[in-house]
Amino acid sequence: MDLSDAIGALSEALKQSGAPAMLIGGIAVITRGIPRHTDDVDGTIAGDAVVLEDLVRILGEHEIKPRIDDALSFARRHQASTPDPPV
Repeated sequence: MDLSDAIGALSEALKQSGAPAMLIGGIAVITRGIPRHTDDVDGTIAGDAVVLEDLVRILGEHEIKPRIDDALSFARRHQASTPDPPV
């Protein structure tokens, strides 16, 4: 998969998840008009708005493979949640 295909695949997977999400990293910088080299596509998703097992399945359907062993366990251990600010 080339970089253009990877951008499309991740964008579609994030949309399919139904959770708030966005592309970040080098691709986001480039879209702002700042020249930069990147070899990958990064994204972020609201962890408390998605079921992790569903997200892993959706990513796999778009041929997005984890770079680490047991990505699901890793995500469970490191998933962050932003609490509502005090009123």
